[in-house]
Amino acid sequence: MLGLVIRQVGEVQTLTGHADLIARLFLEGDLPGGAPETLIAKVYGPEWYASGGLLELQFYQDFLRRTPALPVPQLLGFENDLAARRCTLLLEDLGAAYQPVALPPPPALLEHLTRVLAAFHAAWWNAPELESLGFRQPDTGVTRMPQALDPAGLAAHAQAARQAAASFLDNHELSAGERALLERLMDRWPGVFQQRVEGGHLTLIHGDLHLLGNVFQSADALELRLIDWAQIKRGLGPHDLMYMLISADAPDRLERDTALIQRYHASLVSAGVVGYALEQCLDDYRLSLLTNLFQSIFQDSLKWFRKTAALVELWRCAELLTE
Repeated sequence: MLGLVIRQVGEVQTLTGHADLIARLFLEGDLPGGAPETLIAKVYGPEWYASGGLLELQFYQDFLRRTPALPVPQLLGFENDLAARRCTLLLEDLGAAYQPVALPPPPALLEHLTRVLAAFHAAWWNAPELESLGFRQPDTGVTRMPQALDPAGLAAHAQAARQAAASFLDNHELSAGERALLERLMDRWPGVFQQRVEGGHLTLIHGDLHLLGNVFQSADALELRLIDWAQIKRGLGPHDLMYMLISADAPDRLERDTALIQRYHASLVSAGVVGYALEQCLDDYRLSLLTNLFQSIFQDSLKWFRKTAALVELWRCAELLTE
């Protein structure tokens, strides 16, 4: 793919959810000036080819053109074997120059990331390309529920969620309040989310922008890199903001997150988004918290279900399920 000789392959991490293999490659040979000595290879096999590898490749080949300043690792090469349903991406190795975000993150980093998200979302806000067939194919991963689909697609997601919830209830002993929240969510969410999707103001979202490994910062904390674009989908912009903040605990969480939502909204407006009220942005954030309960169910994680449920209560999100 690069025309270079590979000296050594060091496996970094194997991810069954997003790629079959992620490896750091050490290169040797007559490297041209400025060529990297290491790079990251992401290999997507048949199971995750369509729902992961092709999406990340499409992001780099097509979607990134709309936001070329988006801080992401550079795509150095790729191979797409349609017959074998295997896709390999060769990406810039962030290496020692960038580190995963340490928790709790400093306020300046959250503010910076909020501005980056707003610029990315604004560029795709109500974009005609989001109406293409590719964005209407239901996702099959654990991050499927924030995907904005037509009623049939949302019904398919809701059915998968009901099956996962049944298993979740079998595997975990919930309190009466937790069980009531889950039952109410299963009953009301499909209609509420469908109504919101039909209201428009959709954009392209990362879909998995957590601070537990998908956001890197430079040593001086002045630059960011956002990785793992295999879960991109059409959805509500505040979902990315919610998912970014969910692991960032703070004693003044409600005040801090409200201020960041306001900053996010103001950045959207400054970038040219019109007709999207701050009140709607806040409600979309709250609806995204409810939606995130499904991800913990698909992952069978009682820890994250309870962490999200606590935020649902803090933000009084359940009120949205009564409308």
